Amino acid sequence: MALEKKLKKRNGEIVDFEPEKIGIAVQKAFAATLGEAHEADAKDIMRVVSDSLDLQYGNTAFIPSVEDIQDLVETALMV
Repeated sequence: MALEKKLKKRNGEIVDFEPEKIGIAVQKAFAATLGEAHEADAKDIMRVVSDSLDLQYGNTAFIPSVEDIQDLVETALMV
């Protein structure tokens, strides 16, 4: 059984990581800047970020912060 991914919020609270929230946020950003949500692209970015989290933090006790995840989203957008 895989361990649940966790996330450290800005207020310090530790919560379950929900990749769907990344997809929603990226869709909203696309809609605001491009006029369309680009759902498929947002899902691709969500998968890239989730995979990156697994690679960087999957075998560690480190819990990434919101800022760490934002950095991964920015990197995924630049590719």
